[in-house]
This record gives sequence, structure tokens and C-alpha cells, in this order.
Amino acid sequence: MLDLEKIKEELATLDLEGKTQMCLQTVAGCTDPFYGAGSMRDLKHSETEFVHFLFDIPYINYILEKEQMFRSRIMKLTPKSCLSWHVDRRKRKHIPIETNQGCFFVVEDKIIRFPADGSIYTLDAQRYHTAVNASFEYRTHIVGCIPL
Repeated sequence: MLDLEKIKEELATLDLEGKTQMCLQTVAGCTDPFYGAGSMRDLKHSETEFVHFLFDIPYINYILEKEQMFRSRIMKLTPKSCLSWHVDRRKRKHIPIETNQGCFFVVEDKIIRFPADGSIYTLDAQRYHTAVNASFEYRTHIVGCIPL
């Protein structure tokens, strides 16, 4: 089990106010924490190049490295919102930080919930899916791509 309190302490050192996505890893020579957030369509790099840590957050960086995650991001889903119905190029690992019963994924026709219990969950993002936050609170996950 991961130490969620330690993760929250490290995340508190980052300026996440008003941001829904911020990268924790980037490409060589880049220091922009928003390069690689969102769609990859307009980027000049592949997801596998996002392996360089942006911040001095040793516990989180250790987890990302140990789990072989790349292009890892903090993703905050605002209250009463959802993502588009889409397919990603790779499976993703999720570390739920803040969530509740009103937050879930729909993968094809199946509803999946990942509780914030210190576990790391794998989502088959290569299948059609969306994330839903039907609650009145933010849902926060660390999300990273994993090797094929």
C-alpha cells in the first residue's frame, strides 16, 4: 500500500491551484509542467519520452519509477463533469488521491470505481472509456502511461 498522506504532503508543495492537469514527468530539456498535459496530437514527442522528473517530490518520483510509469500527471476532474468518450494509445496506471462514490469510469459498458485506498489501479485506456465526476468535490488522481 502507498502512503497517501506522504503523497498529499508532496503534492501540497506544487502549485496546483486552479489547474486540472499538470505533468510530473517531461521530455529531456523541457521544464514546462504543462507540456504533455492533455492531448498528444500537437506534440513533437512520443509518450515514452516523458520520463524526466519535473519536481523534487522523492516519494512520488520513486513510485513512478518503480511502476515504470511515464508521462505521469496530476489529473483533477472538476465537480459535475466528465471527459469525452475516447480511446488512448496505452494502458494507464491510476493512483487515486481524492475521490468518492460519485466518481467512476465507464469502460465500454462497465462502471469501474477506484477508491483512494493507497492502491495502484490499471485502466485499459485502449478501450473506449470516460471518467465521470458526478459529485460536488474534486476528484484527483496521479495518472501515468505504462509500457505496452
